[in-house]
Amino acid sequence: MLRMGRLIIEKGDGRKMSDSIEVSVICITYNQIDYIEKALLNIVTQKTNFRFEVIVHDDASTDGTADVVRSFAKQYPDLIIPILQEENQYSKKVKITTSLLPRLKGKYFAFCEGDDYWYDEYKLQKQFDAMEANPNCSLCVHKTQNINEDGSMYPSIQGEFIGLKEGILNTETICKLFLKKPTTIFHTSSYFIRLSMFRDIYLSSPEFTKYATGGDQSMLRVCMTQGEYYYLDDIMTCYRRFAKGSINSSQRNADKAYWKQYYSKYAASNIEFDKFSNYRFHDYIRGWIGINIMNLGKYDTVETKNLLKEYDIRLKDLFISHEFKYYIKYVLIRYCPHLCSLLYKSKKS
Repeated sequence: MLRMGRLIIEKGDGRKMSDSIEVSVICITYNQIDYIEKALLNIVTQKTNFRFEVIVHDDASTDGTADVVRSFAKQYPDLIIPILQEENQYSKKVKITTSLLPRLKGKYFAFCEGDDYWYDEYKLQKQFDAMEANPNCSLCVHKTQNINEDGSMYPSIQGEFIGLKEGILNTETICKLFLKKPTTIFHTSSYFIRLSMFRDIYLSSPEFTKYATGGDQSMLRVCMTQGEYYYLDDIMTCYRRFAKGSINSSQRNADKAYWKQYYSKYAASNIEFDKFSNYRFHDYIRGWIGINIMNLGKYDTVETKNLLKEYDIRLKDLFISHEFKYYIKYVLIRYCPHLCSLLYKSKKS
């Protein structure tokens, strides 16, 4: 039997769908009137042979987004559970995903923010099948197409790495991917998480999650301590870059003070994660921190040098990356920060 939104089609063998909800979908939205309809439509029209629920959290939108959510909830009452806040929770420092986790009924949960959308109508089914076949996996991920704010194609794909093949990603492979992209290696719209390996740990608010620069980083790190990842070599979701009101959009004009704090928080979070994971990934984590801090060099090479010293990042910490460019960059920033700054300026011009 195949489920398409509310429409249920029985297979020829007459099997009926289980009454239990197998997958919970979290959709978080705030003032996304231009995007939310597409996001929700592509969720409710997923084709699956299992039941799923969609929890839509609107954080007191003022632009009519909540009205769209109400309309979908009325049209799909067996799928959508609307949570319509009267006061903005984010401004009160409430962690929305954390607040929603206890409500989830599924064995797994998937994620989609209101300005992104799912591209493949079989996304949930493919990820469900992969996780059912691989009980040691805590997370299933896939590739995500970047698009511009207006929906036009942007020429890059998240989660695409040279040589990465579909199948199980062990922790060493995951650690190596983080060396290539220290902040997050897969987009949140691709996450399909086994709740039994995630919920209790995440709800306990480990120290490293308090410093994280994004919830996606915390989710990926919790999952990698609990099991392997399963990677599907498909593009199944779209990430809208610089959408109105997004963090990504606000970062476009951020100053060097913002970025210094950002990279410092990243370092602090991963030092705490090192402790949380009993130093299981220690050498890799030192590499992640060093590579990420050096990104501050685009804004302020002197402060980059100071942060490298503050977190005691040494040249040997970068050897695990096997990337000569990082060694050169480190030496220039540590010992010739002003020259390095001139090089950055000349590159920009």
